[in-house]
Amino acid sequence: MKRFLLLLTFVFCSTFIFAESLIDEKFGYSMDLPEGYVLDSSSDDGLMFLFTHPSMHVNLILRIYENTDALTAQNIALGKLGAQYQTDSFMWGSKNCSVSTFTMTLDDNYEGLSFSSPLNNDEASLVAIAYVKQANYTKASQFMMSMLNSLSVDEETDNLPGILITYLFPSEGSEKITLEIGGKKISTAIDKSDVEANQFVVDMEFGCFSHYASHKLWKEAWQRYYKMVYKDSKARLKNVSKDIYKGLKIKNKTDYANTLLQWTQDFPYKRDNQKNSSSDFTPVMAVLKGEGNDCDSRSMLVSALLNIAGFDSIMIISREYSHAMVGLNLTAPGQTFSFNNKNYLYGETTAPVTFGKVAQNQMDFSKWIVVDVENTLEE
Repeated sequence: MKRFLLLLTFVFCSTFIFAESLIDEKFGYSMDLPEGYVLDSSSDDGLMFLFTHPSMHVNLILRIYENTDALTAQNIALGKLGAQYQTDSFMWGSKNCSVSTFTMTLDDNYEGLSFSSPLNNDEASLVAIAYVKQANYTKASQFMMSMLNSLSVDEETDNLPGILITYLFPSEGSEKITLEIGGKKISTAIDKSDVEANQFVVDMEFGCFSHYASHKLWKEAWQRYYKMVYKDSKARLKNVSKDIYKGLKIKNKTDYANTLLQWTQDFPYKRDNQKNSSSDFTPVMAVLKGEGNDCDSRSMLVSALLNIAGFDSIMIISREYSHAMVGLNLTAPGQTFSFNNKNYLYGETTAPVTFGKVAQNQMDFSKWIVVDVENTLEE
């Protein structure tokens, strides 16, 4: 999975690294746009950018207002477009943000969704505006939501559920659960909204990915699908990971990783019975509650828990093998594959084996696709 990086430098040193990920190095925000977006135009002052998608025709405007709060910035941006809109405010971590739905008339009738968030410790605000022709809004809605939900404005928000999901699924309070891992009962808790919110992300991202079924960028879109679901899942698993680590009291890294792997191997195979779900992927938070599991949700769960605990873990998926596994960068005996100049042990979640053991008929690495869930750049 090779990233294609285009370095664009604008006035006032506003710098984008743009391809699979868009990063503004001056203001500190980033987005993981769906594959195929191109930078159409930008303002001379480096504070406004228009991105277009050649097949989905969903436009994205990013507008930065310095010395302006998020709500005011959003009102100014939509007002200049002549939009009719409804706005609400909410907290995203420690940030006071706003969201708007709107319609407007340009060369045609358009409908869209917009979010605004503070930047650089409230020294500026970013307004992200996604819109499409009104006749195509329903078809494109999950695509737009996925794009906007990928926004991160700093380290805090990079480790939280996305801005859209935070707005749609506010905290409902703690729900206690008990996990049996390595012969120990571990008490932990998740939010009462976590399963439903995680399911929404799975369906939203699958809806976005489905637009690439016959597209030349299907592989990259598939990787993005898993990365977006992983990001939401990992944000919800932080306290769970801490409780597991504290409860297991295993200091040896290899033993700890194998204990988590064996835990998922012992799950009774059970498909999630989400009747209204468009995807057959079981949300990780539902897996924790015993509501279903499959190889890719097991692999994502192990990878997220390991990464939170300080390991270096990725996922691999295969269309030919109809399978998914964990990859773990750890010095230990076993079969490995190479990615990003590092060796990763195979981690099989559906058979009783340790890291580094894999079936001989699944060792053709050309048939595996790496999902770099932590978004490190491949050299």
